Amino acid sequence: MGGDLSLETLHKEVQVAVQDFKEALKTHDFATVILDLKEDLRKRGPNDNGFEQTMDKVLHDQGILPNLFLEGLDDKGHLILKNVKGDKIILDEQGKDASGRTPIELSFAMVDGQYNPVRPSGIGEFKPGVITAHGWHAYTTYGRVGIDSRTGKTTSNSDSSATFEYTGNVSGKPSLSAVPFKASESIDKDGKVIETHVDYSGPLDQTFIGPTGGPVTISDVRQMDTTRDQDGYYVTKVTNLAGKVWTFTTSSEGKVLRMKKPD
Repeated sequence: MGGDLSLETLHKEVQVAVQDFKEALKTHDFATVILDLKEDLRKRGPNDNGFEQTMDKVLHDQGILPNLFLEGLDDKGHLILKNVKGDKIILDEQGKDASGRTPIELSFAMVDGQYNPVRPSGIGEFKPGVITAHGWHAYTTYGRVGIDSRTGKTTSNSDSSATFEYTGNVSGKPSLSAVPFKASESIDKDGKVIETHVDYSGPLDQTFIGPTGGPVTISDVRQMDTTRDQDGYYVTKVTNLAGKVWTFTTSSEGKVLRMKKPD
């Protein structure tokens, strides 16, 4: 990325950055996109936040990282993101935070209407522990997706993990009307996902990020169950209205590795 600092150049650079960022969220190769973002931010300087604001708007309009905002660079040149509560997330060159992990908001992000299988519709729209949420939607290539409302409760477990239970309504095909759901996710003391479960009261078409980074659409999804195996991989079972089961295997960092179709 480079060139002059005109408005036209700004929009071109943002479009390139957004495309690169979307690919990074699918492939989990953050090094190149973070390097390019840092170059853009350094070039414009700390007093010019037009790049950050424009990129945030494009990302949010496309339903990507709706609850994160690009803040700029810290004094060490690390990329700073901020969530809706104002908490800062500082990323190194590999997209890792201070704990050495890729934040959940990035590792299991929904991209272009494609959910990560580990955190599907009803869970994946918000970070773990956001119990009360209302009216987040995105209009994507795969139609209107998102959450109409969500409430729930938090349980602190004896092993220092936490379980979050959610009930609410999600939107999506085929009916385009609200579909009630019940869900839960458990997070360990280090902030890693242990398991997730969702039951939908009606059939819901969902599009997931596949092993190649491309879309995998499954119609009439009724239930999703994800557990973490002994090697740290996530195994997700997606069951549709007819009882057919798709199986996804996802790395501990959220990269989808394999998908097995129903027999």
